[in-house]
Parts: sequence; C-alpha cells; structure tokens
Amino acid sequence: IQKILFILIPYIYIRKALCESCSYYVYTHFKRKMESSEKNKTFNSAFILNNDNSNFTRP
Repeated sequence: IQKILFILIPYIYIRKALCESCSYYVYTHFKRKMESSEKNKTFNSAFILNNDNSNFTRP
C-alpha cells in the first residue's frame, strides 16, 4: 500500500503542477494577445469607424 501511495502522490502533484503551468501559459498568451491588441487599437478603431460609416450609408 505504501508503495502505491509513494507512486500516486508525486503523480498527483506532477499533474497539478502541469495544470497550473498550462493555465499560466494560457494566461500569459492571452495577456500578450491583449497587449498586441492595445498596440493595434488605433488600427482597430479606424476599422470600426469605417464599418460605422458603411452602416450609415446603407438605406
């Protein structure tokens, strides 16, 4: 029984650590995406303005 626990507990810890690192990677990737979108905000706002103008011209 002790051998099984000795194998099982580290396995659980490793899985937990993997999950945490995975979520951390996703978070950092998302944050980087948000920062890049902040840089492209002027372009995006111009694009949105163009879309608004096209919407206004429609009857």
